[in-house]
Amino acid sequence: MPSLSNRIRPQNIDEFVGQGHFLYKGSLLYNSIKNKTFDNAIFFGPSGTGKTTLARIIAREMDSDFVEINATNTGTKELKAVIEKAERRLFGFENKTTYVYVDEIHRWNKLQQDSLLKALEDGVLKFIGSTTENPYFSINNAVLSRVRHIYEFHLHSIEDLEEILRRALDDTEVGLGNMKVACPEMELRLIASMSNGDGRVALDTLEFIVNNLRTNNIERNPEKGDCCTDSNSHKSMCESVNVFRNGEDEEDADFCSDLYQLAITEKIIQEAFQKQTYFFNKEEDKYNLLSALQKSVRGSDPDAAIHYLARLFEGGADIQTIGRRLMVIASEDVSMAYPNAITIVQSCVEAALMVGYPEAEINLAQGVILLAASPKSNSSYAALLKAKEDIRNRKIDDVPDHLKDSHYKGAKSRGLGIGYRYPHDFGGYVDQQYLPDNLYKEGTIYYEPSGNGSERSFKNYVENLRRRSRKDD
Repeated sequence: MPSLSNRIRPQNIDEFVGQGHFLYKGSLLYNSIKNKTFDNAIFFGPSGTGKTTLARIIAREMDSDFVEINATNTGTKELKAVIEKAERRLFGFENKTTYVYVDEIHRWNKLQQDSLLKALEDGVLKFIGSTTENPYFSINNAVLSRVRHIYEFHLHSIEDLEEILRRALDDTEVGLGNMKVACPEMELRLIASMSNGDGRVALDTLEFIVNNLRTNNIERNPEKGDCCTDSNSHKSMCESVNVFRNGEDEEDADFCSDLYQLAITEKIIQEAFQKQTYFFNKEEDKYNLLSALQKSVRGSDPDAAIHYLARLFEGGADIQTIGRRLMVIASEDVSMAYPNAITIVQSCVEAALMVGYPEAEINLAQGVILLAASPKSNSSYAALLKAKEDIRNRKIDDVPDHLKDSHYKGAKSRGLGIGYRYPHDFGGYVDQQYLPDNLYKEGTIYYEPSGNGSERSFKNYVENLRRRSRKDD
């Protein structure tokens, strides 16, 4: 038997719950579906927010054939077969458009994604791609350029989840309406709040609880309080049970024990969830946490930094992803203020890779604390950005001849390498031109050392050399 989350899916656009920021009566999307003008689209957002459900509704409303494939177990060969069938439907006696829904399209490589292009160009099929990752990172530009709209699905609000759960409790055809379930308002809200905005989690947890209650035949009386549903019959049942519990009417108790046998309590809900496991709702969340981690380290806040690191661990981020970010931070944000930071952080990352999870968390935590507690400088990164800006936005003269490669035969005859002075022959420094002519004449400076940490000594050294150079000029 299909799960409750599959059975209770809305069947038309007006039953769909959530995503009110782009789907509401009169919205562009709503009207395009009703007018049967909906075109290619990308749905992206967390799991359990209605992407697949909406795709199925669209195909149904458009009166089109609907083919659903999952990129995790479908490749180019299977897609080619789907496209060939779509061609026969469109150009054959059926004259019917096929909507192809590719779930988790981000799992296809570039070649697999590109296999859609000709069919989209020729109008052989309509396409809806679904992904939990940011499509601007995970889907080819060639595919994106052929998609009219990209819709971002948000996590369900608690109110949305409560509405979805109420429907499931009231539905007597495919829901739990015949199960004699009592779920007070507070308990319903608890399920919604513990589901992390995921409708699938909310519904499947509700079903798990109800099945558990039926199997174990426990908690047969509803808690006193508001009913979980607006249904008048449910409310009257709750009121009858509460009357009996106050010792007022035993007949009502017999009546309600027959009609309303399974009561959901806070204790049962907590046991069902066991613990509220943190997880990434989408790949983009991981990058948001990595960004927050780096900004916290940059701000020298070890408490915030370790918080975001812990969330990355709980969300399932791999060691390599975290390690790469720490190595970047060491050079971008600590850099010359503590040059040894990158060496120590590299050792922490290598140790983490060697020992693996869960002990790897300790190694990475050490690296994060070290970076957050170190003096900060972005002078090397800032110097790079200024140099790149010059290169991209202005004319730059050629490399000075005396700095050009002169190791090959004939170089000297071209005037290359002539006049170069080897600094080590002059005690480690000799004043000569290194920048291209126009930048040298302008006195261009890219590296501006901070006075933080170890960089104080570098600052003094570099500024002293610059003074000597200007004096010689």
